[in-house]
Amino acid sequence: MIPLTWQDQSVLDLEGTADPWNIQLELSTGAPVDLDRLQDAIERSCRRHPMMRARLQRGGPLAARSHWVPTPETSVRVVETDLRDAADPDAALAELRTELYSPAFDLEHDDPLRVRVVRRSGAPDLVFLAVAHPVVDGIGLLRFWRSVSAAYRGAVDPEDPVPLERARDLDRILVPGSVQEVVRRAGEGGAKLAGAARPPSRVSRDSEDPRRGSGFAHRTLEPGLAVRVKETVPQGCTLNDLLLATTMHAVVAWNAEHGDEADKVQLFVPVNLRPAAWATEMVTNVFSYVSISTRRDQRGDLVATTRAVGRRTSARRRTGPARGTQDLLRAVAPVPLAVKALMPHLLTLTGHRFVDTAVVSNLGRPADLLSLDGEEPAEVGFTPPYWSRASVSVGAITTAGRLHVGVRHRLRDLDGPAGERFADLLVETLTGALDGAPQS
Repeated sequence: MIPLTWQDQSVLDLEGTADPWNIQLELSTGAPVDLDRLQDAIERSCRRHPMMRARLQRGGPLAARSHWVPTPETSVRVVETDLRDAADPDAALAELRTELYSPAFDLEHDDPLRVRVVRRSGAPDLVFLAVAHPVVDGIGLLRFWRSVSAAYRGAVDPEDPVPLERARDLDRILVPGSVQEVVRRAGEGGAKLAGAARPPSRVSRDSEDPRRGSGFAHRTLEPGLAVRVKETVPQGCTLNDLLLATTMHAVVAWNAEHGDEADKVQLFVPVNLRPAAWATEMVTNVFSYVSISTRRDQRGDLVATTRAVGRRTSARRRTGPARGTQDLLRAVAPVPLAVKALMPHLLTLTGHRFVDTAVVSNLGRPADLLSLDGEEPAEVGFTPPYWSRASVSVGAITTAGRLHVGVRHRLRDLDGPAGERFADLLVETLTGALDGAPQS
């Protein structure tokens, strides 16, 4: 049995009050997918990584923790969907994504993974993976895919650099490096309370879709355009800073189109807590998050906003508020499970003041992320889950020089057409500076 970390438990509890926390990953492959080989690769990779065949064993209401129990073999089955004769392939693909990524996982009875192979006419096959976030984070999912790709191709899959138990030992990972860090982390709780004095703005609703579930919109910036965008990043900032600033401006512009204001735009940003020595390894959850916000007077243009964001992300890299967030979760770890399950409901009582405007996760350019044919995939779709009143999430990942941007949206808040328009607005905001276009 593998005890849940307090990070696992917090995601599980938050998921219980809102939409499922499922991660989306899909990749194209040059050659048609051999279903039997992929099934074998999935089974071998799940045996290789225990968390991908783990079932939840809930503790009693007075217990302080639950456990993951890996099964001897995985029950995951690769499913094929043939869209080659679909009358409207794009609409069919959109429906398939909603069907695959929206439903919650029954973690007590099912493995935390769904796999789908999509056949398309005149286009490469796609492999879809949906994974339960209480079990694994985005970095862990990429590492699992590396095992799948290696097993499919008969390539070597390197052993883990540390035992799984050590990788999940947050007490060891979060040991402060100095007295100053202890003080800074202790102030994180007060900073969160102070920041909640003014609630974040919400993305304006635009939907005629009554269904539960998520919609998805994906855009790709080809290598030449991706390079030009990267060259616009102000000195001292990163592409991730630009992506965060772009999302903020897109929210402001979107709300303005709907007659709504957006003063405080606050983004939920996951942070990888893995040590540098194994920063891209281990199929599990080793993450925290920070909230990055700007106000109207800090968003004169996209460059100014990027610099404002960069000042905050730079400070956060120095002071480690993400670790302070973990300290807060650790403080409630001894509380009985029945009480912890009720804690997320307090967000409603506070008017969702602690819930951000949107979620943004950038996986960067992962090393060794290969498709089943051994090449860097030309098409990649990635989005993190949204949660509560943050009804939109943005994911980014770079492969083969292409910047892939995905938007996930709650269908009751933004329906399919609205999600496509928001994705267009996001890309237009990101690329607008290249031609001297005014920013929102």
